[in-house]
Amino acid sequence: MNDVIQIWQFAIPIALAAVGEVASQRSGVLNIGLEGTMLGGAFIGAYVGLTTGQPWLGLAAGIGVGIIASLLQAWFVLVRSADQVVVGTAINLLALGVTGTLFRRAFGESGQLLSVPTLPRFDGLDAVMLATPLIAVFVAVGLRRTGWGLLTRASGEYPTAVEAEGFSVKRLRLGAMAIGGALAGAAGAYLSVGIVGSFAENMTQGRGFVAIALVTF
Repeated sequence: MNDVIQIWQFAIPIALAAVGEVASQRSGVLNIGLEGTMLGGAFIGAYVGLTTGQPWLGLAAGIGVGIIASLLQAWFVLVRSADQVVVGTAINLLALGVTGTLFRRAFGESGQLLSVPTLPRFDGLDAVMLATPLIAVFVAVGLRRTGWGLLTRASGEYPTAVEAEGFSVKRLRLGAMAIGGALAGAAGAYLSVGIVGSFAENMTQGRGFVAIALVTF
């Protein structure tokens, strides 16, 4: 039973990121910057959790960073009509450089010795582990059973029809991207304050790309 719980815990970051990516992709935006968003969430989650002693604040900070990253991407992709892949790659490289620089400036080379408070657990489970399936169901139902979901899916499949009905494709995509960014930031922060209890450079190690691959498949 403990092995099952541990497997589920380590699957949470990928699961959260993948659920958010579903919303983003269904709206017509491929978030290649998912890896960088998760990395930013992991760093700020660890930093805030360490400085405040409150892992929940670290998780909230990670969500905030994820939303900011999604807004940055939205400005380039939706407003400036830049290539989604190029923008996402730039976000990944930016996150890798910024988190590495800030980490070394704040903690030097001793990141492996960093001890960040982690989320409280009961019988091996924490609140994020319990909430993730509910979040997945909520997003799935929202996309399939609500007016917002219909418009969001139509924005990815038939954007001209959405505009013809008087709705803004850009706003719908922005909302979906914000959901994806928030969950990606939460995924990264959970990695540092829910699992590892520390931070290391490039600690996401491709989990964002794994989430994108899962959604694509």
